[in-house]
Amino acid sequence: MKNTFLFILVCFLFWNCQNTVQNESEPATNVEENTPAQPEETDETSVQKHPTKSLSLLEIYHQLDENKNYPITQKGNQFVSQSNAEYEITPIVDTYNGYIEISDSGTGGGNITQQTVLFRKKDGTAIIGLQKSEFDGMFVSSTLSFKKHDGSNWVDATQEVLPEGIFEFANSGLPAPWNEAPEKLLQELFEKTYELPRLGTDLQEHTSSIKLMMKCDGGEPSDELAPWCKKARGEFRVTQTRTFSWDKASGTFSLAQ
Repeated sequence: MKNTFLFILVCFLFWNCQNTVQNESEPATNVEENTPAQPEETDETSVQKHPTKSLSLLEIYHQLDENKNYPITQKGNQFVSQSNAEYEITPIVDTYNGYIEISDSGTGGGNITQQTVLFRKKDGTAIIGLQKSEFDGMFVSSTLSFKKHDGSNWVDATQEVLPEGIFEFANSGLPAPWNEAPEKLLQELFEKTYELPRLGTDLQEHTSSIKLMMKCDGGEPSDELAPWCKKARGEFRVTQTRTFSWDKASGTFSLAQ
């Protein structure tokens, strides 16, 4: 009986040992392959990829060279800047609508207006619109440009954002006979000014003919201009507005239908 018991015990131990060795030698089937885990994109990494997502317009404003002449500081409950005539002026700082405007009348009889406007693309990245108008007491000149961030710096994006030929008067839909006049002549006779939005996202383009009226109606026109003045038959007052709509997906403007 004793021998039988010992025999059973030895067999049991031998079987258990073999089973353990076999289990240790088999590969694990419930462990994933040893590949590096891909980090999830957090708010912090998203900002690193798109540095403009976390910036307010006022922060962006001070990063742009175009605004160096008009730094904005906070004085009590209001924002202030400095005129070219070295007196304090009050800018419009509407951070909720992404709009900043400087109006400076200390320019020796004229006025300078600067608009800095934030447009957001669908992915949250920023496009900055910059408009500057200068009135010299008689005529107005206006410039319009756009900036984007390339990950390191703010770079020009005007040609990407605006329709081709927007600055040419020949493409502005002027009435006859001016729709047939050469571009060089039109630039001497007409003025374009631009208005960036504080509310909404539409861009306005205004074309006027103050110079045309003065040269055709108020004086002796040049030999080049005289035939065109005659064709106009006294209709020298031209005012026109075009609207361009912002497309958030592409980050571009197009002429509104």
